[in-house]
This record gives sequence, C-alpha cells and structure tokens, in this order.
Amino acid sequence: MHTLLSNRLFLVGLITVLCTAIYVITLNISLGVASCALYIFPVLMTIYLPAARSTLWTAVLCSGLMLTGFYYSPEGDVIEEVLINHALALFVIWGAALFIIINKQTKEKLQFTQFAIDRSGDAAFWMGPDDQFIYVNEATCRSLGYSREELLQMTIYDIDPGLPREIGESLWQQIKENKYLSFEATHRRKDGTVFPVAIMSIYLEFQGKDYACQFARDITERKQAVSAMEKSEKRLRQLLDEMLEGCMIIGFDWTYLYINDAAASHVYKRRAELIGRTMPEMYPGVERSEIFAAYRRVMEQRKPERLDVSFTFPDGAIGWYEISVQPVPEGIFVLSLDITERMNSGRRIREQARLLDLIFRHSLDSIVLLDKDYNFIRVSESYAKVCQREVSAFPGHNHFDFYPSALEQEMEPFRREKKIFGRLARPFVFPDHPEWGTMYWDLGLVPILDQTGEIELFLFTLKDVTGQVRAEEKSLEYITQLKALSRRMLTVQEEERRAIARELHDEIGQGLTAVKIRLQAMELTCQGCELTFSTDNLHEALRTAGALLEQVRNLSLNLRPLQLDDLGLAVALRSLIMRDAATAGWIAHFDEDLSAGRYDSNLELACYRVAQEALTNVMRHAGATEVWMSVRRSDQGLRLTVRDNGRGFDPASARSATGRSHLGLLGMEERIKNMAGQFEIGARRGEGTVVQAIFPIATAIADQAGLA
Repeated sequence: MHTLLSNRLFLVGLITVLCTAIYVITLNISLGVASCALYIFPVLMTIYLPAARSTLWTAVLCSGLMLTGFYYSPEGDVIEEVLINHALALFVIWGAALFIIINKQTKEKLQFTQFAIDRSGDAAFWMGPDDQFIYVNEATCRSLGYSREELLQMTIYDIDPGLPREIGESLWQQIKENKYLSFEATHRRKDGTVFPVAIMSIYLEFQGKDYACQFARDITERKQAVSAMEKSEKRLRQLLDEMLEGCMIIGFDWTYLYINDAAASHVYKRRAELIGRTMPEMYPGVERSEIFAAYRRVMEQRKPERLDVSFTFPDGAIGWYEISVQPVPEGIFVLSLDITERMNSGRRIREQARLLDLIFRHSLDSIVLLDKDYNFIRVSESYAKVCQREVSAFPGHNHFDFYPSALEQEMEPFRREKKIFGRLARPFVFPDHPEWGTMYWDLGLVPILDQTGEIELFLFTLKDVTGQVRAEEKSLEYITQLKALSRRMLTVQEEERRAIARELHDEIGQGLTAVKIRLQAMELTCQGCELTFSTDNLHEALRTAGALLEQVRNLSLNLRPLQLDDLGLAVALRSLIMRDAATAGWIAHFDEDLSAGRYDSNLELACYRVAQEALTNVMRHAGATEVWMSVRRSDQGLRLTVRDNGRGFDPASARSATGRSHLGLLGMEERIKNMAGQFEIGARRGEGTVVQAIFPIATAIADQAGLA
C-alpha cells in the first residue's frame, strides 16, 4: 500500500509541473496558475476515485477547462503557439488519465489474485527449478505449521521427506513436458507429523524463467473415508457371505456376478460353479419358470418385486423360496429365503389341525382347551354332549361360571407352580341338573407354556368313570360279602373238623381201642393152651388194629388238634413240628415267646393252620433237612415264621400254577387276610424258603366280638 501511494504522489507532482509549465508559456501567468490549479484537482480525483467511469468524466472535465483557458487568453485571440501548448497539455492530461486507469486496473487484478490465493483453502506455493519456495499462501503456513519467512528459506524436500531428489527431478521434467501433473505425496509438519496430500502442479514460464505453481490438498479425511469405505465394503461382503438368506447379483446378460453360500445352497450348486456362468447355461429351461419371468420384469422395468415361488430342480426336488428382486446398476440383486421347510411345516400344521379337529369331533373322552384364566377356547363334541350343550355355546365363557365347584381351589396351587393336576374318580354334580345325580370323572389339567415360560393355555381332559365307580362299589360289596362268607365257611369247616375229630377220637378211636384190647386178650389166652390152628391171623389182626388206631389218632389231630383247645398255641405248634419232623426225618428247631398266655381262639387256629400248611409244603416239595419255626408277640401282633433249608421255589410261578401247591398258598393268604394280617414268602431256588405271617391281635379280638 505504501508503494502504491508513493507512485500516485509522483504522478500528481509530475502532472502539476507540466501543467504549470504550459500555462507559464502562455503569457498570462495568473490565468495559467489558476488553470493549472483547476487541472490539478480533476487529475487528483482521477487518481483517488477507483471507478473507471469517474476517470473518464474527469478527463472530459479537464478538456473543458482547457478550452475555457483558450477562450479567456489575454490576447483575445488564439495564436498558434498557445494552441499548440494547450493541445500538448490536453494530450498530457488524457495520457496521464489513460495510464492511471490501466495501472489501477492491473494492480486491482493483481491484488484480487493475491487475495484469493492467500485465502485459498488449499495450500498453494511457487517453486523455481531449484525446488526453492518463492511464494507460499496462508493455507500452506497453517497446514505445515511454519511461518511464511521460514518456508521461503526451504525447499520441497524439507516438507516431503519421502521424496528422493532423483524422483523430484523426474517430476519436474514431467511437469515441464506436460504443463500439468497431478499426483499424491506426503507432507511433514513442523511438529513432525506426516499427512497425505493431493498435488496439482502447473508449469509456468515468466521472463525466461521456469516456475511450478502447486496446489496441495490435505486428503487425510478422504483417505480415512476411502479406508472406511473399503472396510465397510469388506464388512458388507463378509456380511453378505455369512447371511442365512441367499444373496446374488445377476448381470443384464444373466451372468452370476456374485452369489453367497446360502444362495448357492438354495440352487443346489457351489459358488465356484456359478460365478461367471449364466442362468440358462446352469439350468436349461429356466426361461420358462416363474422365477425367471420375475427376474426379466425387474431387468426391463427396473421396478422391485417380491414373490413366493416354487422351483423344480433337474433331480426332481421341489424348493419353495421367498424372493425379493431389486434393480442395481449391474443388473438385479436377488435376496432369497428358502421357505421349503416353512411350507412343509405349514402343510404339517394344517394336517395336524385337521387331525386335531377329528380328535375334537370323535374323541370318546372329553377334551377342553382353556386359556390361562379358565375361559373356554374349544371343547370336544363328547364334552358338549355330556353337558347337553352345543359346541358353540362354550367359547368365550368361563368354566367355573358354568360349573362352579371347589375344583378351582384344588387346581390353584398346581397353577401357581405350573404343574400337572390330576384326580381319579372325582365326584361331580351338575349344578343346573342335580337330578342327573353324582358323576365321577378322571380329571387332568396340563399347563401349556409359551416361549417365556408363562402359562398360555390349559389342556383339560375328562373321562367319565361313573360306570366303573358304580361297578367298583358293587365289587366292594361283593368282596365284603365274600370275605364274610369265607370267614363263615372257615368257621363252619373248623366246626365240622372238630366234630369229625371228636367223632374219630371218641367213637372210632375208642371202638378200635376196644377191638385191640380184645385181640390182645385173645393172644394172651392162646399162649397158655394147645391149639390145633395157627395164630398168625390173630397177630395180623392185632397189628392192623394198632395201625388203624394210629391213623385215626393222626386224622383227629390233623382235623382239630386237641392240644390247641386244651393246652394252647405254643404246645400245639411244638407238637406239630416234632410230629412232622419224626415223620419226614428233619432236624426241627422251635422257638416261642408267648408270655401273654392264651390268645383269641380264631387267631390261634389261623396261626396253627398256616404253620400246618407251611410244614406240609416243606414235607412235600422242599427236600429239606432242617426246619425252624418261631412264634413271637411283637408290636405289630403275633408273628409266625417257618424257614427251611430246602431247594426253594419261585413264588410267582407257584401262584400262577394250578394244583395243590397253588391252593395251599391261596389258603394261607385267605386265612391271613381274614384276620387282617400280613403274609410274605421269601424264596429262591436252591436257597430255601421263609414263610412269615403277622396276625393283628386287636383285629382278632374285634372279629371275635363281631362273631359273637
């Protein structure tokens, strides 16, 4: 600005001197001085007014003033010298004005150019052939962190550490030859950090010297954006490759440009087989398919479509696909989802729904679907028939509004814990039909949970077991009667046995005893006399009578042991095992603890009969050499145990077999059950047998009181 002002003052002074000299020559010094002053004013206006129009008008004003000076010259006429002098002054005035206009416009353009370059967002700098900076703008200083004075003392190699001199010289030659060169480089700031730049270099020649004007733009963000875009593209491709949905790009010529593994599996091929091949080439006849028609429409109309289609492959397999087709610059992008399993599942669901409908229609047992609040969703026709309502009358109503009962309170704990509820033969009376009487149902309430583990609905099943309950009640009555009859039969049997035993003992036994005594007397008589006949028959008759008497005595004891009535259970059992041991050749062991004395006669008789049957079985089937019998009183009652070391047997097989052994076991069980006792057999083949019976004492006393 100071230089410009000095130039302007120099011009003003020069023009003023010239104008003064012109008017001094014109003979009228005072008027010349006045005219010169008038000339100086418009020239100064020309210098300091920036508009070109103002400069032109100033020149016109100067011309008018010059003519005025001609008119008012003192001689009153215009002489040749004055005219020449004034014309020369006018030329000088116009020349000065034109010079000022051109100089002013040039400087304004230079100022604007420098202003624009200095304030450019990109770094701009000028270099000579020696790579020395001769000009840098403010952006260069900001980006590199140096001052303008520092940079003007540096070369390009100071800010580009990765640029060897031989490459720099080669670049200078390329710039000079091509007049323009664009490339990427790296710049280093004053703090040592390095950043990438894009360089645009322009070759200039001025006053016989070579210059390079370079513009450098920081492309760090662009590099980062490109890197991010590359990473994003890589992630996108990886995402496409790993997607469960099929993705593929098909070109306008039907060539597979891209396809992921899922899409390849959808079309029963490998990716390598498809890339670069066309659809008609890979699937002959595909042009006639619905899929290809959809692809063609999107190719031609450039509008997206979505459709569910089936496709029959060359091997006859049928696949269902949900397809979205989008137009892309390369052709079309196809997103495919294999819904074959879903379609098959849909068919299975429909089939299951049909079967469920058949079950609800034809099930003999009642089936009810309830929501979590026990509202009816659906009922079977059998349930509606039992309730004597239409199937359509139930949905939307609450079960316990129709049939209030205590069942809701019973089910509530199971509902809270999400457990299955079940009851057998639960009685129920229809509140609106009490005349139907009590019905019995086997109930089942199954909670069905949703994905969150909460109850979504209930499956309520009911089976009418009223007939069974009635039959069981009748059976219980019959069983009770049979038990009473069985006890009565056993009582009658024992009474008959007692009568027979006494008859054998008192009548037949005494008669045989009398016969034996007379035969013995006859034998004594015959010993002292001489007889002409043999006594062998007499001796044989005597032996026969003794054997018959022993048999009668054994029959009497087996039918009704007199020791049991007269001496008690312990004596009767000891006598029983010793007699059987003598007969079978066992080693017998007997142990008893009946310190309380006598027990109820029915209990003692039942205990004796069980022991008698057990010993009979040992004698017939066990092949034992030792037998142990124990009878004791315990907290549970009277406990009888019979054990042997025989061959053992399988109780289950013996119970299922027919014959005497089977009836023997049944007889023991029947006697023990009639006394409300417990019966147990422990036996293994080759390991002997243990028979154990427990007779409750209190029950026996009560039974005796009942029979009395």
